[in-house]
Amino acid sequence: MLDAVDGYWRAIRTASTDPVDPASPELDRFASGDARAVAVDYLEGLVSRGQAVRYPSQPVGPVSREIIERSATSASVRGCEVYDGAVYLVADGTVVADAVEAASVRFELVLVDGQWKVAVNRTLASYPGQASCD
Repeated sequence: MLDAVDGYWRAIRTASTDPVDPASPELDRFASGDARAVAVDYLEGLVSRGQAVRYPSQPVGPVSREIIERSATSASVRGCEVYDGAVYLVADGTVVADAVEAASVRFELVLVDGQWKVAVNRTLASYPGQASCD
């Protein structure tokens, strides 16, 4: 389950770099339902604004996750995610947003054809300017 959450974030990060790819097959592999729809909307928004995201080679802050509920076909994971990408205009490289922000999040996962997928990604609290949820 934690691998599915990792895969979900890797898919979004990869798909949001130039060229932005809202149709990335990795999204289908790790996301379903609302989480997939929200990710695709985000990526399509980047495309429509002519933007992409550049990420640091080393993450700014630590990521922590723990499984808090589990059944045979669903699970919940709580964690702290750090958003550390710089959104920029593809045409000229102008950075339009680069603030670091940590967020306490809850992921709802479902088992689909033997594969865990993130179905809901809900932000519980945001910490602008911080690289941790402490």
